Amino acid sequence: MHARPILLATFVLALSATTGAAPVSVPNSSFENPDLADGTRANALNFDTMTVPGWASSFAGPPVSGGGLEDPSDIQFAGATGNVSPLPGTAEGSQAIFLQGTLASNSQSYSTTLPVAILEADTTYTLTVAIGNPLDSEPGDVLLEFIADGSRTAETVIPAGTLPDGTFTDHQLVLVLAPGDPLDGAELDLRVRQEQTENGLQTVYFDHVRLEDTAVPEPAASALLAIGFAVLAGAARRRPRSQRGSTL
Repeated sequence: MHARPILLATFVLALSATTGAAPVSVPNSSFENPDLADGTRANALNFDTMTVPGWASSFAGPPVSGGGLEDPSDIQFAGATGNVSPLPGTAEGSQAIFLQGTLASNSQSYSTTLPVAILEADTTYTLTVAIGNPLDSEPGDVLLEFIADGSRTAETVIPAGTLPDGTFTDHQLVLVLAPGDPLDGAELDLRVRQEQTENGLQTVYFDHVRLEDTAVPEPAASALLAIGFAVLAGAARRRPRSQRGSTL
């Protein structure tokens, strides 16, 4: 007696799964490679660059504008001392990349060295990054960016002074491609950036980079989902009152 609603529910759930988010591989996404000793940095300054596996830097503005890879200690994040001690908040693992500068108008960034995806129309792309505000300095303006075929196509700005001290918090950037979008087929790169907002040391950390793509449901699929849920609701209303709480 109950087989029909259960089968219909299974069909609707399976259809929903085909439109769900799928993770996209991001190189060295938690920056654990290479492994550094606790409390040490591998970094570059001024107009030098430093490549972390999967990521390349760009620094602009003397006297000090730079960044690199770090295994932080308690000076930056409480509880981080120890070579494998996890970073707090939404970070992953014990290492992160950082960007820093000392003069207003300095700019620093890290970008993926190879495209992480080929953009497709009718798809939503969601970038999630754990951004860390250390205890020993404050960040400037922090940006997450999508780069399509070498040009910035979307960004979000986390203003200076809005990140909680001493921890990592998740922030997202979303890009939606419509049917026939001119970005269809473009190569997608990721970039994280800091823009100096004042003179004095400003530092920000990045970790646990995640990217998902979600296919936008086709109109027919959306209609089937709506019909399926309507039929399920109708079936529930038609069940005898004595059976509505049953799980059988």
